[in-house]
Amino acid sequence: MTSLQTLSNTDRTSWKRIAMVWRFYLPYTRRKLLGFTLLAFAVEGMMLFAFEYMPAQQSTPILLMLSVMIAALMAFSGLVFAKPRGRELQTLLPALGMEKSIVIIGYVTIVIPFLLSVPSLLSLLFGGYSTEIKVATLFGVELNPAVAIYSALMMESMALSCLWAVLASKRKYAMRNGVLAVAAFYLLLTFASGFVSGLIAGFCGYTDDLINVYSEIIYSILAAVCGIYIIFALIKCCHIIKHGI
Repeated sequence: MTSLQTLSNTDRTSWKRIAMVWRFYLPYTRRKLLGFTLLAFAVEGMMLFAFEYMPAQQSTPILLMLSVMIAALMAFSGLVFAKPRGRELQTLLPALGMEKSIVIIGYVTIVIPFLLSVPSLLSLLFGGYSTEIKVATLFGVELNPAVAIYSALMMESMALSCLWAVLASKRKYAMRNGVLAVAAFYLLLTFASGFVSGLIAGFCGYTDDLINVYSEIIYSILAAVCGIYIIFALIKCCHIIKHGI
């Protein structure tokens, strides 16, 4: 194993060291990853039951509530690193900042979203409960590419907001700050959505069905905002990991 003293910013990224960092975090994160997965299966099972066996008037609010729960699981994925054991050992890991960033950010933006998506994929393949219905329930519009892209980028934005706050916080405040960061981002995004909708209504004319009529334009703009924010949040997270973890 490469010693800490021989590592420098000029070293190339090593997949062996990335695997070593992954193994370092795996004992601590294994139970949390399993918990996220089991919760996702439980929520998806309840959604499938409500969709298949309950009247539409009763199932719609239940589907909305459960859809928000899935979104919340995604948004708070950064809490996996809220109180890691042996935090002082993390600074001594013989790995570059980029290698640590790949593992930590990969957990939040790839591994956990994939685990949370498995129940949805299974229900789509075997249960007849479609992604279109879930998106329409959560956003109030029919699924189209702009809405799908915005949905994915919004979830990643909130997850990175949570991770950013967790990494930047002292251990005892990490979980609280992660939750507050997600809430703050959601409020700002809600304000941005209202602002964009107001601009479009002013320029294109107000309609009773404004969101559905101009959904592609509105969600394309919001997706661009989230995309820019994701780049900024990634840079900040990488900076903190490089210098503080």
